[in-house]
Amino acid sequence: MADIKLRPATPIDTPMLAHLWVNAFPDFLTPILGEKAELIIYDWLSLSQRYVQTSTVAEIEGQVTGFIMLAIPTTYHNNEMQCLWYALRQYDGFFRATWKLWLMKLVDSDYQATRNELYIEMLGVDPNWRGQGVAQRLMAYAKAIAQSSQADWLTLSVVSDNESAISLYKKIGFEPMTTHPNRVLKWLTGQPGYNHMAKRVATQP
Repeated sequence: MADIKLRPATPIDTPMLAHLWVNAFPDFLTPILGEKAELIIYDWLSLSQRYVQTSTVAEIEGQVTGFIMLAIPTTYHNNEMQCLWYALRQYDGFFRATWKLWLMKLVDSDYQATRNELYIEMLGVDPNWRGQGVAQRLMAYAKAIAQSSQADWLTLSVVSDNESAISLYKKIGFEPMTTHPNRVLKWLTGQPGYNHMAKRVATQP
C-alpha cells in the first residue's frame, strides 16, 4: 500500500484541484463546460476560494493524487454561482455562459446537510492513482473529522449508475438513503440521477 499523506489544500493547489475535478468527473463537467472545462474550473476555484478552503488533498511521493471536500451546515457559502458566472464569461459570450450556468445549477445534487451530519461534498482521485487506497484514506479522514465534530452521520451523494463508487461506499459502511432522479443530468450524461448515502458515525469514547 502506498504511503499516503494528507494536508489542507492551499491556493497553490488550485491548478491541480481544477485538473482533478475535470479528470475525476469527465462525464459530468466536460459535457457542460466543453474543452475549456479545466480553465473555467480553475477560475471558479480562484474566485470562490471556499472550495479550496474546505478541501483536503492526498499526496503520494509529493504528488497530489486525490482530494476530498467536506461541508457542514455552518460552512460559509459566498456567491458561488456568481463566481462561476464570472469564470464562464472569460471564455464564452453572454448567452452561452448563461446556458452553461443554468445547466450547472440544474444538474447539482442540491443536497441540504442537517446539523447532525458531515456531508462529503466531493471526492476525487486521479485516474492514474486509483487502486492505491487514496479514496479509502480520504474517507477515513472524513470519518475522523465527523467524530471530532460530534456529527451523527457521514453523508454523500453519488450518481446512481456509478457502480464502482457505490460498491466502495457500501464496503466501508454507507447505506442508501434516497434516490433523486435528475432529468437534465440524464439528458447530458445518461446518468439517471443521484443516490444519497449515509453512514452512522460512532462516537469516540
